[in-house]
Amino acid sequence: MSLHIQEQVTNELHDLAFNKCCEELEGTPKFLTLKEAHVVLEAELVSTPVQGGTPRACPPQLKHPRAK
Repeated sequence: MSLHIQEQVTNELHDLAFNKCCEELEGTPKFLTLKEAHVVLEAELVSTPVQGGTPRACPPQLKHPRAK
């Protein structure tokens, strides 16, 4: 398969996946979507092993200097 055809197929698959995500998120309040993402991320942080201690969330005072 030529490189051009591979790129076309990849772009079309990407577009289909993107459109499917947009359809699934359509009508979902942004806050709910962000909250779900936070819950998923928090679960990943808790399940990630930490060398030399137990996993825990960073304290709020350790925010990035540019964070609002």
